[in-house]
Amino acid sequence: MATCIVKLRAFSGAQSETPPCFLLQIDEFKLLLDCGWDSSFKADYVEQLKPVTKEIDAVLLSHSDPFYIGALPYLVGRCGLTCPIYSTVPVRRMGQMMLYDLHASHATVEEFNLFSLDDIDAAFDRVHQLKYQQTVTFEGKGHGIAITPLPAGHSLGATLWKIVDGEEEIVYALGYNHKKERHLNGASFDLTFRPSLLITDCANMLYNQRRRRARDEQLMTSILGTLRDGGNVLIATDTAGRCLELTHLLEQLWQNQQSGLMAYSLALLNCVAHNVVEHAKSQVEWMSDRVTKQFELSRDNPFNFRYLHVCHSLQDLARVREPRVVLASQADLDWGFTRQLFQQWAGAENNAIILTQRSPPGSLARHLIDNRNVRHVQIEVKRKVRLEGAELEALQRTKRPHAAAAASSAAPGAAGDPVDGLDDESSDDEDVDKDDPMNGSVGGVGGLSSAAGAAGGGAGAGSSLSSNLLTAASPHDILPNPSAAKRAAQHQQRQLHQLHHLHQQQQQLVYPLVEFRPTFDDYGEPVDPNVFNALFAPSAVADLPDGGRGRNTAALAAAAAAAAAAKAAAEKRAARDAEPPSKCLVEQVDVDIRCTVAFIDFEGRSDGDAVKKIVSTLKPRETVLVLGSRDATDHLAEFCRTNMGLAPERIHTPANGETVDVTKEAHIYQARVKDSLISSLTFFPLGEYELAWVDASIHLEGPTEQPTLVPWKSGRPPDHKTVFIGEPKLHGVKQRLQEIGMTAEFQGGVLVVNGRVAVKRTEAGRLLIEGACSEDYFRVRELVYSQYAIL
Repeated sequence: MATCIVKLRAFSGAQSETPPCFLLQIDEFKLLLDCGWDSSFKADYVEQLKPVTKEIDAVLLSHSDPFYIGALPYLVGRCGLTCPIYSTVPVRRMGQMMLYDLHASHATVEEFNLFSLDDIDAAFDRVHQLKYQQTVTFEGKGHGIAITPLPAGHSLGATLWKIVDGEEEIVYALGYNHKKERHLNGASFDLTFRPSLLITDCANMLYNQRRRRARDEQLMTSILGTLRDGGNVLIATDTAGRCLELTHLLEQLWQNQQSGLMAYSLALLNCVAHNVVEHAKSQVEWMSDRVTKQFELSRDNPFNFRYLHVCHSLQDLARVREPRVVLASQADLDWGFTRQLFQQWAGAENNAIILTQRSPPGSLARHLIDNRNVRHVQIEVKRKVRLEGAELEALQRTKRPHAAAAASSAAPGAAGDPVDGLDDESSDDEDVDKDDPMNGSVGGVGGLSSAAGAAGGGAGAGSSLSSNLLTAASPHDILPNPSAAKRAAQHQQRQLHQLHHLHQQQQQLVYPLVEFRPTFDDYGEPVDPNVFNALFAPSAVADLPDGGRGRNTAALAAAAAAAAAAKAAAEKRAARDAEPPSKCLVEQVDVDIRCTVAFIDFEGRSDGDAVKKIVSTLKPRETVLVLGSRDATDHLAEFCRTNMGLAPERIHTPANGETVDVTKEAHIYQARVKDSLISSLTFFPLGEYELAWVDASIHLEGPTEQPTLVPWKSGRPPDHKTVFIGEPKLHGVKQRLQEIGMTAEFQGGVLVVNGRVAVKRTEAGRLLIEGACSEDYFRVRELVYSQYAIL
C-alpha cells in the first residue's frame, strides 16, 4: 500500500484444504479473517494463534459453516478473545445453530471439553450484525480503515469482505458462488474493481461442475429409484447452510404430483432442525430476488414446509414411515446422525447414501468420494454409557472426601460465622446488638432453651418453643432446589436469634410475635433479593435519568432480563452438573457397504473456470492464493502470471505458518521514536494528518533489534530539497479561488484565473503556474502552496 504496512499471516488454510484462519495486519491494526475448525478439532494452529489472541482488534466471519467459524467459541471462552466480531445477520444466527449441532454431535458420544454451549453463546453475543453493503469505519488504531460485507452466494448471508484503507482496497473472497440458485443470489463484485490486494481461494481450481439441470436430474433419479425399491435414502449435508437449498429443492419435488414422490416420506434430522427452519422463515430478505418477489406478492414463504418432517433424534425419525429420504448432519460422516445412519443403512442393498460436499481429506465422506469402488470400511464408533457397579462406587469414593470438605466449609453454623450474616434477607426491623454473645457462633444456639425457659416460666416451655420453631414446616412441601431448603433453615435460625434478642431486652416471651417472611413467590419459585438489591442500590438509582425519583421502565426491564438470563444460565449449568456419571467407549466396527453411494455436488461454489474469469475481471494489482491443494494453488498462480500479466513478486502463495509482506512500497518500516526527538519536530497539517521532516539516527535496541529513531548527534544535519506533499485537485483550487473573490474557469483543461494566470497539471502529476509577474500571480501561487504540506 502507498501509506501503510500490510502483512498477512496464514495460521491455517494455505496450500492445503485445512480450515481457513488468517491474520491481516494493516499498520498496527490486526484483523482475524475467519477462524475455522473441522470436526477432528486438531489443535495445531489454534495453539499458534493463542499467543496473539490479545492483539487481535477485530474478527471478520465470512460463512456460517464450522469450517470457517468452528474455533470462535474456543477463542472467546478459553483464549480470552474480547475484540468485536463482525458478520451478517444470517451468519450469526445460522452459525450459532451449526455450532450447537456440532457440540451435541460430540457431547452425546464422548467427553467434549473444548468449548461449552455457554462459550458458543458468549462468542455470538460479541457479534456485530451487518447488512450487505453496510460500511463500518474503525476508530483508534484502525482509524481510516473501513469494512463492507458483499454477497458471496454459497449460503445464507455468506460474505465477501471489502477492506478499504484510504485509497487502497483489499478484497477477501473465499467460498463464493457466482451462480444464482433457488433460494440465493450469486456473488456480487460490482462494488470492487482492480483492488490493491485480492485474497482468494483455489479449492475448486482443478474441478469443473456439472450443469445444474443434470445435477438435479441425477438427484431425483437416485431418490426415486431407491424409494421404489423400498430402500431409504441418506443425504449427508450440513446443519443450516447448504441444507436450505436441498430442502427447498426436495419440497418442490414433493409438491409436484407428477414426480411420484408424495407417497414417500421426507425428513430433516439434526439437533436444531426446528430452529433452523424458523430462522430461515424470518430471513427471506436475504434470499434470491425470485423468492423475495414471490413472498411480497403472495406471502408464500418457501420454508413453510408441507411434506418435510422435522426430527431432532433417531426416536423422532423412527416415527416417520418408511421408505424415507433423510437429510442429516454432519456432511463428513465422521460425527452426528449421518455417522449413525451410515452404520445402520450401509449394509442394505436397496438403500442409498448421497454425499453432497467434498469434505476435508481424512474424513469418511472424502474417503468414499475418492474411492468409488470401496466396499468395506472400518470406522471408529464412540458412545457414552452410565457408570454402574464397581466403577460408580469407585468414582463416588474419590469424590466423597472433596464433597465432605466442601460441605463442612459451607455449612451454616461453622465456628466464627455470625448468625446474622447467614443470609442477606434479614428484615430492616432486626436490630442485632453487635455485643450480643449470640453473634459469636451458631453453637450458642444450643443454650437458647434454658435462656428462653427462664424468661418464660421454665426450661420446659423454652425447650418446647425452640423445638417447635426448629421443626416448623415450610410453606411449601416441595422445595424448588437445594438452596431453598438452606434458606428455610437459615430463616428458622434467625427466628431463634430474635427470641434470644427479646430475652436480652427483658421482654415477655409468653406469646412472642415473630414475623415470617416467605422466601418463595406464589408459584413456588425462590425469590432472590440480591436482584432487587442490586437494582435499587444507590449507585444504580443514581444512574437512572430521573435519579430514581420516578419510574424507569426500560432500566427495570433490562435488569429483569439480565436477571432472568443469569438464572437460566445457572439452571442450565446445574442441569448439566446433575447428569449421571458416564464413560466413553470406543470400538472399531467393520462396515460392509452394500448400498449405493453417490457424490452429487451441492457445495454451491464456483469451479475452476469461473474463478479464472472472476479474477481476470477484477484485475487485482496483487494476489494472495490460499485454501487449496498445492497443485491447485500452483495452477491458479500460473494463470495469473501468463494470462493476467502479474509479476511473480505480486503473486503470493504462502504455506501454513508463513507471513507474507504485501506492502506496496518497499521502503516503509516501523520504528520507535524517542520523546526528545518528537518534541523537536515542527508539524504541518495535511487534511486529517500532520507531517514533519525528521533528521535522526537509527539505533537497534533490545533483543529484537527494534529500530529506534534518536536525535541527530553528529553535528548539523544535511540540507534537503523542499518537498511538497499532497495531491490537490484543480476543482478544489478553483473553488478556493472563487471563495476569495477571483474569477476562475476551465479552458481546455487549464484553469484560467482572472484572465492572467493559468494553472494546469503536467504529465508528471505536478501543478504548473504560468502568468505575468503580478499581484494575481502571487495570490494564486500562495493559495496553491497552501494546499500542500511543505517540508
